Amino acid sequence: MRRQLTALFAISVVLSCAACAFNEKPSSEESAAGDGRVSAYGNIRDLGEKGGNRFLSIDYVEWISQEECKRRLKAGTLDPVETECDIDYHIVNESKRLRELGVADPVEILIQRPSRFPETMSWDELSRIWRFRDEEARELWDGLWQIRRRDGLVERIEWVYLP
Repeated sequence: MRRQLTALFAISVVLSCAACAFNEKPSSEESAAGDGRVSAYGNIRDLGEKGGNRFLSIDYVEWISQEECKRRLKAGTLDPVETECDIDYHIVNESKRLRELGVADPVEILIQRPSRFPETMSWDELSRIWRFRDEEARELWDGLWQIRRRDGLVERIEWVYLP
């Protein structure tokens, strides 16, 4: 029993110290990426440049388990008409709050499509997709993205394929 308590204490110390490497504390919708950055998933609603600085506006979402989905549905915090908890995970967007974040120059942008090698994209290419809303690129501008940021600047943007 003492070994188990010692192990649990050691794990809690490691987890609490993992946050020590961050210059900023992740919000409840963000998580530690393990590389000193903060990670979050969401829908990018806008991006571009203002006053010579890059930005993106993102509406964060939360990934929850099937059990958590059922718990929230039972508690009445999820809409039963719009929510199905019959899969292993569920994407929830309760806040609908947009966050405007600065984007680093350079920024790493990755697109990972099924059965293909990851593609990189430049900021100019991604900006063009957002400006022109080409129907062929709808899955990108209407899709889910993972961002990684450090010190308030987004350093990596990755499109998440959802089957």
